[in-house]
Amino acid sequence: MASGSTTMSRARLYLTDPGGPEGSDVETSVEAPCQLSIERLFENLPNPTSNDRYGDREQDRQYKRALRLFLEEETGPAEHDNECQQLKSVASKVLRSQNPHGVRVAFIDGIAPMIIDMSKYDAESAKSRYLAHCKWILQGRKDHDAYDGDLSDPDPDEDSDVEYSQLPKKLTTQTRCAYCNSEGRQFCCRDCVVITGSRETIGTGYCRRRCEVLDKDDHKPVCFWRQRFARSARLMQTILMIMEDRQTTLSLEGSYERDGMIFLKEKSRHFMAMLGDKFLGRFNDEVVEEKHKKAALQDQYLPDLPFMMLSSTQEWLWKGLFENIEQYTILVKNAHRPVVRHTIHNTIESSMLRPHTVFCVTLRTGEKFAVDYAGARFGWAETITHWEHFAAHRLKRVIRRSFPGAWERDPATMVPAYLPEKKKAYLHTIFLRMVQSEVSQSLQLGYPDVSFDTALSASITDSVWKVIVVSFVEITGCFFEEGNTTRFISELGIKARMYLNDNFEVWVEQHDRDHERLENVWFNENQLVWIKTHVPDDMEVLKKIWNDWISSRGIRFKDPLPSPIEIENGATVFEG
Repeated sequence: MASGSTTMSRARLYLTDPGGPEGSDVETSVEAPCQLSIERLFENLPNPTSNDRYGDREQDRQYKRALRLFLEEETGPAEHDNECQQLKSVASKVLRSQNPHGVRVAFIDGIAPMIIDMSKYDAESAKSRYLAHCKWILQGRKDHDAYDGDLSDPDPDEDSDVEYSQLPKKLTTQTRCAYCNSEGRQFCCRDCVVITGSRETIGTGYCRRRCEVLDKDDHKPVCFWRQRFARSARLMQTILMIMEDRQTTLSLEGSYERDGMIFLKEKSRHFMAMLGDKFLGRFNDEVVEEKHKKAALQDQYLPDLPFMMLSSTQEWLWKGLFENIEQYTILVKNAHRPVVRHTIHNTIESSMLRPHTVFCVTLRTGEKFAVDYAGARFGWAETITHWEHFAAHRLKRVIRRSFPGAWERDPATMVPAYLPEKKKAYLHTIFLRMVQSEVSQSLQLGYPDVSFDTALSASITDSVWKVIVVSFVEITGCFFEEGNTTRFISELGIKARMYLNDNFEVWVEQHDRDHERLENVWFNENQLVWIKTHVPDDMEVLKKIWNDWISSRGIRFKDPLPSPIEIENGATVFEG
């Protein structure tokens, strides 16, 4: 962190350290043994301003070392104070867990309530510096952020929609004529301009009509490919939203905003899993604020994107459109309203700590664009932007770069098929293929003289494209209705019922043998009613009942579990 910054704004956090007592509210040092031990813990952790890395083994080793030292410390004969007990509990859980995102992410998740509740800053305290930097991350990794010691009340003038929900005008708005390069651009080409809300995101501007006419031949191919690209990306995002809205694994009981973050409160599905209910269902928008719905849905379908990019619909939309496409797995910055989830396991998970997927598409004209199908999980309005604009303003760090789906097909990094998120992506891909087939047949019948081999066919006029959009929206909505998906799952023989493992996590049956084992394990309606009536709705109590129940029926889980590739080839997670 650089020092000496004096830029202040209430309820926001420094990218760089305040650098001294000015602008901070330094509290009297607490000499209690527990507080000294806590301070040593944060002193031993890697520098919070330089450890915002992902999948770093050395960083994980440093965290483990610091957490073990903290757990080994004795602070005197008296009991540990409440904060110390909480931190020791978090440290123990982190060291026991196998978090796929690394020890640092697991630790920040664990202390997230402490971070979010932070209201005072002490530049002399290692703990305060660490929490402040983490809060800056959770609130969006803003390039220009500060706090003045009072973090309790957001400044109403801070973090406006104009500032972060869209890219800055200085990036997206041309000031020079595309033909003569003179200052004072007056208008944009109306055919290929991309407007998000009331703001121009992509456009080619001119200072006068004569320049537009003179530039016509050079601009024509750019204009053509931009139009086709923009409309295809918009349609795919619409399809994704319909799919996730109609058939999702997300179960929520509410949402709210605090300190520039959207909080989603997850609802447990353990009773449904005990019953062996289906794992997909309609998104319940009655319990979620309307302005949070898009963020929630896009946060949920983010893991599907690499698979959706391999779907027949995406191929049809983009076939012949681009020279190259790359999948970027990244950490982001300058988020407007990041999503934070209150999970059923009393943990908090922030989208700012998890990887994000965005696609870099190079059109046949050589122009590069970012396609961000899930940007609303960070409060962003645009779906497509110039790549250089996205990289400059929203990309914090590249974790991985590959072709779409390549990483997910790697046996070393595949997601197990028994996880609801993986099964959902699999089913969505199958159903989308059925939608594509139905749309194609419908269009061929209605327009026998039009070629529908790709979305770029010259015979697809603007009026025909409007019919294509309507067809996709209507047929996708129909195919993803609950009754239809249930019928498809049955007809295709897909195993798609939920159950709980011995850690009380929701999994989905994968093979016929799994179904045979679980058939006599799932509770019936009467049993479930009795449990709901006579047993407290406490996770630990219910977990004990469930484990006793499956144990009495001979259900044992393998340890270690088979790899995803072994499960795909027929292995089961059960012993015997």
